[in-house]
Amino acid sequence: MSVSHDDIITLALELSRHLRRQMIEQKSTKGSLNFVRSHALSFLKDHEHMTMKQFATCMQISPSSATAFVDRLMEHGWVMRKADSQNRKVVHIALTKKGCKMLAKHQQDKRAFLVHLLQLLPAVDRKHLQRILSTLLEKTRTGSHSVSSES
Repeated sequence: MSVSHDDIITLALELSRHLRRQMIEQKSTKGSLNFVRSHALSFLKDHEHMTMKQFATCMQISPSSATAFVDRLMEHGWVMRKADSQNRKVVHIALTKKGCKMLAKHQQDKRAFLVHLLQLLPAVDRKHLQRILSTLLEKTRTGSHSVSSES
């Protein structure tokens, strides 16, 4: 029995949207991390003392939008700004301890949610899923099968 790529892609995208909605419903309190905020904090964790310009580029937003976004993160106490010691026009952004704790809590909650979801599957299906995901990860990491929109 052949399964079309379109059917698999449609199911994967539908599952992704559904899971994101469920996680949003669980985290709908003021001051919680949404997808964009957690993405931003993860970026800052991985790239310490990123400049505002680099942050805007990574987040694919304008510098003025980045400034407003960072202002909101600062209001929560999750990030701080530091002027560059060599060039006062350059501003660096870094996670605060509170931001690190918030990100860790968010990641822990997300992991618990996914563990619960995986427990809905029989062990044999979890094993197949692990094999499939490992294969896809390996193929995309090694570059042996470049991913493009032209395939």
